[in-house]
Amino acid sequence: MDKYVITADDIIGASQDAGSFFFSPSTVRFWGTRVMSQVFGVPGGAVFVTSENPRKERGERAYTVRLFTSEGAKIRTLGPQYGHRTREQALRAAAEYARMIREGEDVA
Repeated sequence: MDKYVITADDIIGASQDAGSFFFSPSTVRFWGTRVMSQVFGVPGGAVFVTSENPRKERGERAYTVRLFTSEGAKIRTLGPQYGHRTREQALRAAAEYARMIREGEDVA
C-alpha cells in the first residue's frame, strides 16, 4: 500500500483553502480543466494529471503532469504544459515523476 495517501479532492480542497485560483470555478471553466482521479503520493505532496481544452475545440484535450506540495498548497507543472496527447501517456509520465521524487531525483 502507498504510504503517501492523498486524493484529487484533497489537492483541490487544500488549494482552495490556501486561496489559490487554480481550481476556482471560473478558471476550471475557462480552461475546461479536469483532474484525473489517479494521484501518485510523494513526500510532501502528490503528482497528478490534469487535462484541458486549450484551443476550445470540441473533444480535443491535452494532458499535463502537475506537482502539488502540501506546504503552501502550491501546484507546478512537471514537463511541458499540455505535453501529453493521451491520458495514458500522462499517467505513465506522472508515475515516473513520482518514482523519481520518491528516490530523491531532481525533477526540475
